[in-house]
Amino acid sequence: MAASDVSIRVVTPSFRGDFERCAAMCASFDAFADPAFHHQVIVPRRDLARFRGLGNARREVLCVEDLLPARLLHLPGRKEQWLVGLRHRRRGWLVQQLVKVAAARAGGDDAVVFADSDLVFVRPLHASHFLADGRVRLFQIPGTGHYDIDPNYAKWFRGAGRLLDVTVEDPYPKSYVGPLVSWLPELAVAMCERIERVSGRGWIEAIMRLRGGAGFSEYTTYGVFIEQAHPDTQAHHAAMPGRLCHVSWEFDVATPEGRDAFIRALDPGNVAVLIQSNLRLPMADWQRLLAALPQAPPSPAPAAGAP
Repeated sequence: MAASDVSIRVVTPSFRGDFERCAAMCASFDAFADPAFHHQVIVPRRDLARFRGLGNARREVLCVEDLLPARLLHLPGRKEQWLVGLRHRRRGWLVQQLVKVAAARAGGDDAVVFADSDLVFVRPLHASHFLADGRVRLFQIPGTGHYDIDPNYAKWFRGAGRLLDVTVEDPYPKSYVGPLVSWLPELAVAMCERIERVSGRGWIEAIMRLRGGAGFSEYTTYGVFIEQAHPDTQAHHAAMPGRLCHVSWEFDVATPEGRDAFIRALDPGNVAVLIQSNLRLPMADWQRLLAALPQAPPSPAPAAGAP
């Protein structure tokens, strides 16, 4: 496949509380993403007017309510809450996960990459970061240490096992959760079809009904699906070593020592940086921390191989 024939869609769910960070993320995409990439920003209808100005020839701004195949009611108030199917009251972060799945299912691209709105690209982004010999990068972190970082991991794997009707180890020997995760659209469709066959319900309703210590993570469910419930995964996905994004959750960036450690830890292979919006750093501090990162030359895009 010639480079000019490659199409990769970057999907960014956002909302009004993250507008400034999302605008910075969009500017960084325009500065660093090569022509293979195009960008979708997806926001609630009530935020559409504010975000519409971020659209350009390579970016479209879409509405959550028009994308999801379920009846949604955006509840008033400062916190992002929704009624899904008019019976399930859920926080905005879960609706953003459903948005990612729905966006990936739309197809039409060689890969879909998810980039949160508090992520900023800092180095050139190439198609070869996500595609190798026609296969899509599989994000995975070996080991069980993620269970110590977030107690929700166990719930997410239990949820994936129930949705897909597969047995999952506890603790599971790897994680699929991180920034710049890439999916193959046809496998997103196949994952949802599997969920619907197992549950006898639509995929969104099946997710909404998870109970009893089971939760939903879109990345976890996709990772378990392609490695345990889908044949011939290696024909579709490539293990490509190295992290593309430098993340703040491993550092206490509220302290000078933590900020210094975060700055020093930027790797030449990192093409993006994510400083979590839920840290509540003032925008000026968020911008100063980004500006303090060293401008090292990028390393070559990773090659397929063992993780």
